[in-house]
Amino acid sequence: MQKLLLHDLHKSLGARFENVEGWDLPVSYDPVDKELNSIGNTVGIIDQGYLCKLALKGKDALDLLNRISTNDLSVMVTGASRDTIFTSPKGRIIDFCRVVALDDGYLIVSSRRQCQTLKEWIERFIILEEVQLSDVTLNYHWLTVIGVHSRALLQHFRKEPITFKDDNIWLKFKNVTFPAFKTDRYFTEAFTLCFTEEEGKIIADGLFEHLKAVG
Repeated sequence: MQKLLLHDLHKSLGARFENVEGWDLPVSYDPVDKELNSIGNTVGIIDQGYLCKLALKGKDALDLLNRISTNDLSVMVTGASRDTIFTSPKGRIIDFCRVVALDDGYLIVSSRRQCQTLKEWIERFIILEEVQLSDVTLNYHWLTVIGVHSRALLQHFRKEPITFKDDNIWLKFKNVTFPAFKTDRYFTEAFTLCFTEEEGKIIADGLFEHLKAVG
């Protein structure tokens, strides 16, 4: 059974775990109404480290992504993210993904169930292109900070004020710089954080300490 990178931290916080399609995932900490109340009135964190993450590198990576998905990804700078849809030549949806621009390539974040399917589908289009594709699901954290105080929580990791207009934000903690992306997929304000396994060893404790400080 696969475990989240922060499994031990969730366990120390009193999480109750269940087997969800081969993943040992934290499903609750407190009564559900208390958790929902926290999100509605303060802030919470959703650990989605189980989502599929594929790294695409090489000089032809961007060209390949633009040819086989629907959005224009050429305008992204390092640390930015953009949603896109991978489709078949006949327009059938393969998967809906978020793509993050890294220093040395792109991180494709997909659903948990479609990881191998998406990887194999992308590989079909790699013929003469100089591209390397790999499954890095367990190499990256993917956390969503959600709630009315989510921006206030992130402000602890940034000197400049975070405004309502900020969609892609750079945060810093103990000399580690990492991006946060505003997301409109929830009923309240939310930001998704992306950082590597090694960076997580530094960032996670500080993040959860601030979380506990606001209840």
